[in-house]
Amino acid sequence: MSDKKLCFIIGPIGGHKTDIRADADKLLKLIIKPTFSTNFKDYKVVRADEISQPGMVDSQVISSVIDADLVIADLSTKNANAFYELGIRHLLQKPVIHMFRRNELPPADIAAYRGIEFDLHEKEDITAAKSALRKAVLETQSDEFHIENPVTRSRAMVRMKEHKEQQREELLQLANGTQYPISHLQGMIEHRASTTGEVVMTPDSWQSYLDDVFRSQAVAKKLGWAINQLKLFF
Repeated sequence: MSDKKLCFIIGPIGGHKTDIRADADKLLKLIIKPTFSTNFKDYKVVRADEISQPGMVDSQVISSVIDADLVIADLSTKNANAFYELGIRHLLQKPVIHMFRRNELPPADIAAYRGIEFDLHEKEDITAAKSALRKAVLETQSDEFHIENPVTRSRAMVRMKEHKEQQREELLQLANGTQYPISHLQGMIEHRASTTGEVVMTPDSWQSYLDDVFRSQAVAKKLGWAINQLKLFF
């Protein structure tokens, strides 16, 4: 059993001796496999048609998409199966590198995310694609690598919305919490003033007065902090 990490390739494969198969083979043999054999010897590169184990092909492909340490998605020809498998990988929030053939921009949903453009006709274009792929793989191995795709973005927006709602609720609770000590303090002062004509504090009322003052200050401070935190999410 191999102890190498798995890099699984998804994308159009096409039938035997078709142009799609020829292009898929060139991408694999001229760009992907040489990049890994030279720079990442701890990886085993496998495409769906290279799976040798007996069993249902679709089940094996999905399992590889799920379990692979890294997936490279060839988005050329906008192959439906490839995008289905890519969606699974995005949902799992695991490392994936997008590649697309020159002049074939990916769909709008993923066009904003970094991808590697390649062309299979000129030697310098192949060299450039290999260099870009090497850098992309190195990036996925970095401790600071952050997975970003349409799914992670959507989840982040949901979490932000939930956080904002929680912040608003806490803000309302704090605002309500300021009402009691302040209103109690105000009422006590108004009562003393109305019965004596002036505000007179006796020793027994001073402590209650100070408690209300300090509570009002503490709650007001928390309220101000909560308002400043909430501003970060607008």
